[in-house]
Amino acid sequence: MKEYMYANDRLVRLTDSSMYFYNNSKVEVDYVVHYILYDFSEVGDMYRVGEFCRMTGLSKETLRYYAQIKLLEPVYIDPRNNYRYYDNGSYLVARLLVYLRKFDFSIQEMLTVVNDESFEHLEDLIKEKRRNLLQEVHRLQTTIKEMDEFFEMEKGDEEK
Repeated sequence: MKEYMYANDRLVRLTDSSMYFYNNSKVEVDYVVHYILYDFSEVGDMYRVGEFCRMTGLSKETLRYYAQIKLLEPVYIDPRNNYRYYDNGSYLVARLLVYLRKFDFSIQEMLTVVNDESFEHLEDLIKEKRRNLLQEVHRLQTTIKEMDEFFEMEKGDEEK
């Protein structure tokens, strides 16, 4: 007998029962709905991992890692097959994470952003990251200039 099944956009747990009362009459059935495990009708669109990866550009491995560190968890995991499902809200968070990675945010910084559900400080964090990147660019340009000067000194020594 099945332990779980889908019924009207709901995942329900089933229990064994050969007799069930319906309208005060005994009816023989294979199963009885024990309780609703997950109501998909209230969630809207749900995406399995493969589709979600194509939509977001994140790999399956990245999604597993993000779920493990509680950065982006599936909204539902099917107990029958362990398939992970994501919804439209997950999509928005995933796209934000893609940008934060491009902006060179660390995992800890990304966790800070995602845990601030209001995203109230997101703009400040991005501006701070931008300032840090500009300082790093300046540092790298200085290092390149020093390398060029070093090579010029070496050429001058060879000409003497």
